[in-house]
Amino acid sequence: MRGIDAALKDLYSELEIESILLIEDDPWKRDSLSMFFKVVGCRIRSVANATDAISALSGDRFDLILCEVQLPDMNGCTLMKRYRNFHAGAVIFLITTYPDQKLIEEAARSGIHEVIWKPLTVETLEESL
Repeated sequence: MRGIDAALKDLYSELEIESILLIEDDPWKRDSLSMFFKVVGCRIRSVANATDAISALSGDRFDLILCEVQLPDMNGCTLMKRYRNFHAGAVIFLITTYPDQKLIEEAARSGIHEVIWKPLTVETLEESL
């Protein structure tokens, strides 16, 4: 396992991903992903809703933003369209259980790099990166 951790740390370091914003309303998923990113040496800020995400985006810099589409207070795609300019250099992924072509096209037009289907796995994320 130690070799895998080192390889993952190297991947994120090579991609220059040091800080991550995770916007996910499910506490189990949020905690699991936060723990993973800490293990690979990334600074992670995780929030449960768009209101907290806006605060995070206004006050910090992120290399990678992972945003759930179905948030309790705003659609994640709408959130990223409105606030992605705060982090023009960040890689932005939307995460959804129910991807459809309309969402994928809207995301692409909005400068979002990819729509990732749930369940989100480490392998899926690494392939997308």
